[in-house]
Amino acid sequence: PSIALAVQHTDTLQANLPCVVATACHTSSHSPKAREEIAVADVIVATHGTALDLLNHYPDVLSMAKVELLVMDECHYATGEHNYAKILKKYYHPLPQEERPRVLGLTASPLINLRVNDSESQLQMLLSNFESMMDARLFGFPSSSIILSGGQGKKEAEESVVAYNSQLDSFDTNLPLAQRDLLHKSRTKEITQLQHLCDEVGLR
Repeated sequence: PSIALAVQHTDTLQANLPCVVATACHTSSHSPKAREEIAVADVIVATHGTALDLLNHYPDVLSMAKVELLVMDECHYATGEHNYAKILKKYYHPLPQEERPRVLGLTASPLINLRVNDSESQLQMLLSNFESMMDARLFGFPSSSIILSGGQGKKEAEESVVAYNSQLDSFDTNLPLAQRDLLHKSRTKEITQLQHLCDEVGLR
C-alpha cells in the first residue's frame, strides 16, 4: 500500500487485534529504532519498496521464512521487474514448499497491460503464469452469480435532479474545529489543508 494506507491499516489492525502491529515504510529501514519495532511485531504493514529493502539488507528484521501469512494488495503488479515480483522470485520461491508462508493476493484486475487481440488461450496462459508467480489459485465471483435469484444484484438505479440556489446560502457557517489531539498526524495535515482551502474561497 501507499504510506498513508500503510499507516491507516496499522492503526486499524492495532485497534482490533490483540497483537503488536508495526508499519514499515519510507525511512523505516534506515531507522534503528523502527527496525527494532518491526523485528518484534506480530503483524507488519509494509510498502513493497521497504519490504524488499528489509529482506535485502536486514534479514534479522524481516525474513520470508519467519512470515506465516503474506498479504499482497493490488497483487496484479507482481509481474516483470516490480518489487512484488522481485520479492517473490528472490525470497519466496527459493524456499522449500513447507517453509513458504501462505499467500493472499488481492486485486480487482488480475491481468494488466492486455491487448485487444489477445486470444482466450493467451489469457488463460497469462492467468496460469500469474498463479505460478503468486503460488496461489485465483478465486472470484463467476459472472453468473452477479444476477442473484429474485433479481437481486441487478437493481435499477433511479436518478433525480435537485436544484440548489447558492445565492440563498450566506456561507455564514464556519468549518467545525477539529480536536487535533484526537487526530492522527496525517489527518491533521489534511484538516489544515481543508481549512486553508475554505479561507481561499471565502467559506470561513
